Amino acid sequence: MKLPSNEQRLSSGSLSDDSAPRKQTVRENQKGPIAQVFLNSLTVAEICRRTANVTDDRYREAFRKGIPMFYHDMRTTRPNEFIRANPDGSEDLVCYDIATRGYTLTKHLLPAGKGRWAYLSCATK
Repeated sequence: MKLPSNEQRLSSGSLSDDSAPRKQTVRENQKGPIAQVFLNSLTVAEICRRTANVTDDRYREAFRKGIPMFYHDMRTTRPNEFIRANPDGSEDLVCYDIATRGYTLTKHLLPAGKGRWAYLSCATK
């Protein structure tokens, strides 16, 4: 059994205005998820770009102060494993020990200037 779309129900009056999605959203969904505009007038692509800029700024600021940053990616296999992005642009696989509140180096992954965040490193400029 096929249910009528929201637009069909809206035009027939079977959907009240307060429960109806905005007509603009229906049109935007036809453009694809990247082109969808949110209530703050930003597209998904714009939100992603702004988020990436904020993340870059945080990493750049930490590296300038000599502080490594930690993140997960496909190279981490356990919840207590992290990739340590070092200020020199290198990367290490580390394991966090909650009892000692410290990290133990498991493996050197990439040399200086070759890590994912190396383009933000002060050492590579």
